[in-house]
Amino acid sequence: MDCSTSTEICLPDVNHQKCQICSQPAHGQHFGAVTCRACAAFFRRCHFSKEAKPKCRNMKFKCNPDENGRWSCKKCRLDRCLGHGMSTKNIQYDRDSFRSSKTFLKKRLLSSYLTERVPATVEKILGSPHYICFKLKSLPTNHKFVYIDMIEFAERLSELLVEKPSFSFDHPPKIVRNESVEFKLKKLSNLEQLAFGLDDYRSSQQTFLNEATLITKEIAVSAWENMILTAANWLNYSEIIRNLPVYLKQELLQTTWLIWGKLERIAMTAQMRVNRQCGKDQFVVSHEHLIDFSRTKADMSWWSHYTYEELEYLFNPKDLHYDELVWEIIEIRPDSVELTYLLCSLSFGLAVNSISGELRDVVEELQDTLANDLHNYYTKRNKTSYTLRLRQLMKIYEKFIKLRNIRSEKYHICSILDVFKLYISNEEFFKVAC
Repeated sequence: MDCSTSTEICLPDVNHQKCQICSQPAHGQHFGAVTCRACAAFFRRCHFSKEAKPKCRNMKFKCNPDENGRWSCKKCRLDRCLGHGMSTKNIQYDRDSFRSSKTFLKKRLLSSYLTERVPATVEKILGSPHYICFKLKSLPTNHKFVYIDMIEFAERLSELLVEKPSFSFDHPPKIVRNESVEFKLKKLSNLEQLAFGLDDYRSSQQTFLNEATLITKEIAVSAWENMILTAANWLNYSEIIRNLPVYLKQELLQTTWLIWGKLERIAMTAQMRVNRQCGKDQFVVSHEHLIDFSRTKADMSWWSHYTYEELEYLFNPKDLHYDELVWEIIEIRPDSVELTYLLCSLSFGLAVNSISGELRDVVEELQDTLANDLHNYYTKRNKTSYTLRLRQLMKIYEKFIKLRNIRSEKYHICSILDVFKLYISNEEFFKVAC
């Protein structure tokens, strides 16, 4: 090919090369080294993960992959990546040099909109957030902490997981078997199986929604339970996950449902804004309800001794629901398979610090499988040069992480101010916050 007269990207011939990390067939140059897709995905996960530096399992620092390219030691695998010149500096998100005037104007208008919507409040005038004016409140002597009892729900969920349930998105969610769906799923990759489940869940989304103006304890707890059941059902569309031991399946669910539910609702809001089924100041919180950022209030009395007005900076609805990310998804518009890949990458990636070593091994192998499935999905659609598209998806990933980190800082402020007065019977469902 004459690269000087072609708009196609010339890639090195890797058909006869081996991955420098695991010695399996290579698929291209990734982050500065010739690697397979699994090792490239592993290195990308290490870049975005906040996990502490891994330790060598055998404490010899000389671990090698097996004959099938499988690594048992994360530390030695990462060291080999770095030793072959792989660098996070090679992660680029905006290499496309052509920008349409339409895209440019849309971004500029969005920037203007975000600037104009900031009200002339105390923090804008004084240049400091009003939460600085807070003072630590002393609790009254008769103060009582609120207790949320989810024991019965957790027991019912355990019984459902024992039965290897799957394939139903009724309302309220319940989990049953559907043999015809199982037959269809056997022909799909694990990524496509999960995408099938995502489409199944989203197919019952209503387009004419009721507005929820006051979020109460009953509404919040019911939303948690419904989303946990929904996530459990979605995970079971994957053959790999469905065949896991119950205790691993339960641990995976406990640490992924909150992230999964957050991103899925963000993506649904983006879709409905594009279709003009909800406004730019509205967020789709369920199949039946949406909230309007300008009108929604929350009953704080069941989990805090501060008022809604005092906590508005910390729990602003636009920030709480990652409204910035909605606009990012509108611009990139991932399809259901790409969205599923993002859901898995974020849910599993953020859970890795909160799960057992046994489940961590399963999750890392599953992530490698999903990375291969995404490549095969693109290849089947003749999108062999999909590097730019993957970078766009990683922009969504990184934006989610950024917004989540901001929320984590605000939760830290809440802990300093002793904001929360809530106890939950099954805290294991909230180990991974969002």
